[in-house]
Amino acid sequence: MTVERLEAEAMKLPLRERALLAQRLLASLDEDEIEQAWEDVAERRYQLYLAGEMETVSASDAMAEIMRRSDAHRRDPGEAVPLDEALDRIERSL
Repeated sequence: MTVERLEAEAMKLPLRERALLAQRLLASLDEDEIEQAWEDVAERRYQLYLAGEMETVSASDAMAEIMRRSDAHRRDPGEAVPLDEALDRIERSL
C-alpha cells in the first residue's frame, strides 16, 4: 500500500480516530533517529551556508512569513502550504 492510499484511507476515519492514529504514529518515531535527522539537516545547511551556496532568512522574516501564511490559511484553507514546503522554509530559517 502506498503512503498516498494509506493517507486517503486514514482521512476517512472520524476525527477522534484520526487523532488517535496520529498520536500513535508520532509515538512510534524513534527520538534518536529524529534527532540525528535534524542534526544531519543542520550540518548540511551549515556547510551550504559556509560555501556561500545558501540564502539565509532572518528569524523575524521567517516568523512573519509563517504568521502571514497562517492568517491566509484561516481565511482560505485552499492557500495552505504543503507540509514539506513549510518544513523546508523553517529549516532554512534555522
